Amino acid sequence: CEEESDWEEIDDNVSLPRKIYGNFQSIIWGENEYITTLPQLNVKIDNLNYTFNGLSALKSVDLSKVKLLDNTTMSGVISTFDGCSDLETIIGLPIFEGVTTNTLNTFKECASLKNLSFTGGGEINTINDLDLSDCIVFSEQSYLNVAFRLSSNSQNKTLIASTQSANTPLSKHVRLNQDGKGLEFCNAGDSGDLGTLSEYITTNKGWTLTLV
Repeated sequence: CEEESDWEEIDDNVSLPRKIYGNFQSIIWGENEYITTLPQLNVKIDNLNYTFNGLSALKSVDLSKVKLLDNTTMSGVISTFDGCSDLETIIGLPIFEGVTTNTLNTFKECASLKNLSFTGGGEINTINDLDLSDCIVFSEQSYLNVAFRLSSNSQNKTLIASTQSANTPLSKHVRLNQDGKGLEFCNAGDSGDLGTLSEYITTNKGWTLTLV
């Protein structure tokens, strides 16, 4: 791989590169209970399997510059954030057009995860169910972001959500936002009303919805 990095101290007693550049099959940081901040990944990559697994003190991660290696049609986010119990924000999780992914245990034990946004022009077309049941403080906007990205081509798939965080947003009505690139909440009967968020997920997208 090609790598070019400027090294700085970005965490107490830990020196890491501020940014990482290059082409990689995968990147795995390894379990660490002290690192709270990581470099921005400005890379092309095949998958994000296990990339942040076990980084229990990590607070936020920026993936908005991650691109897909050429000719990749199957990518994974297996256990990508598994065990990231303090993680609050994921910026720009890449969803690539025409790529099927594996979402096994992607957000396992992410009890602090509140903010999740996406980049890329694709939809969440997974070979697994999408399990957000550990995300007990997941924000309403994050639920909108996820619902909009669900692929209607993922057959017989289930979105599993936490009752604690999902009950309120799922009961609200939604419509496409002004630029048509996301969802926003609206009142029942407003122009463009698509029904409740729960109905949008199950009817428009064709996913099963399970609350736990």
